Amino acid sequence: MMSNKIKNRRYSKRHLWMETMKESNQAYIGVTDYVIENFSGLDCIDLPLVGEEFEVDTPLMDFHLDDRIHHFRVLLSGRVLEINKDVQSDLGMLFKDPEHNWLLKIEYDSSEEFDSLMNEKQYLDYLDEL
Repeated sequence: MMSNKIKNRRYSKRHLWMETMKESNQAYIGVTDYVIENFSGLDCIDLPLVGEEFEVDTPLMDFHLDDRIHHFRVLLSGRVLEINKDVQSDLGMLFKDPEHNWLLKIEYDSSEEFDSLMNEKQYLDYLDEL
């Protein structure tokens, strides 16, 4: 997992990664290896619309699995700038490399919210506790 160090990346306990763009409040959001390894039967993903605004801890996207729907909540306030239509139409990209195939590009409101998320070491320690 996460074999190479990625700068400006943070993780949530909900197994999302967020990677900032240099000198901006923009970030890519994706799912970690943990999601792919533990969520079998992924049928489709519902992503928000470009321009949609969200607050901390509001629903961001849904993964439709064989027998249930898993909701992901966002840990940053902001708005959607872009969705990765390639991944949305070819979920196999997520299974091949979830740590590099982003789902959303967002603009977030608060650097403090981003900085409060787990760094790579903290996230790996969190996974060890599960």
